[in-house]
Amino acid sequence: MSTEALRVRVTGPGAPDQLLSVLTHVVAVRFVGRPDPAEANLDLGSISPAGSPDVIATALASPPSVLLNEAPMTRVHVRFAEHALVPWPFRGREVACDIPEGFRPLVPADGEIVLAETHEGPMWTATVLAGGHVRFRSALPLLELSPDGSLAQAFSGANFLSNLPLVQLLAHCGARGLQSHQGSLRAAFMFDDPNLHWPTYGYVRYEELVALAEKENFHTSFATIPLDAWFTHARTAAMFRDHADRLSLLVHGNDHTRHELAQQLSPTARLALLSQALRALGRGAEAAPSA
Repeated sequence: MSTEALRVRVTGPGAPDQLLSVLTHVVAVRFVGRPDPAEANLDLGSISPAGSPDVIATALASPPSVLLNEAPMTRVHVRFAEHALVPWPFRGREVACDIPEGFRPLVPADGEIVLAETHEGPMWTATVLAGGHVRFRSALPLLELSPDGSLAQAFSGANFLSNLPLVQLLAHCGARGLQSHQGSLRAAFMFDDPNLHWPTYGYVRYEELVALAEKENFHTSFATIPLDAWFTHARTAAMFRDHADRLSLLVHGNDHTRHELAQQLSPTARLALLSQALRALGRGAEAAPSA
């Protein structure tokens, strides 16, 4: 596709101009308007990422977009499919969110994939067409921003579902600023003071954590004290070696004493302290008193 901004053609009446304007400045997308009152629903059509045309035909405005600050909302529980077209953070999950009142679920056609649904029925579907093309349908209108609104307003934890199909359309079509993050590491966590004396540390169970990290795509670091390296459980150490992409150790001081790293030391003394800590962790043996 073109290295310039992705061009998206907006068809249908009542497109959310403020939302599209903000998106234009956030990701490499340029929206091209072409009113078409004949469009019958919120139908987000896309070409495949490998396609050659750089104009994506989209119908964004029927049902008409709703001003976020004025839309009566209702709380629902949304179940997302375990499917590659669903963004990673929502895949296979059930999430509570707010949607505009008065909108009925979709009736999927043959071959249409349900990507998100409530207890009333499907809210977001997809059809995979010949050549890898994908077409999204949503039962919800796009939520328009207030004149001084921001994307934080339109994609908050409470009301993201209405605008999520549009964002996923842009990501699927290769919009820069979205596509590059698909499937990348989603989060990192750090625990203070665990050691490798056993496969568990308090409520932390390393093997379960690895399995969860593989499923949810995150990394966990453990700030471990070199002085604790006097003993290392072999199976636990092997788990860290075999899953270095999910688990890692951080050097947490040396003796873990108050102001240990904040005291005034000469460069030689600092180097000695660091070397001692690394030796202790490297050999999994006893750590001598700090230099």
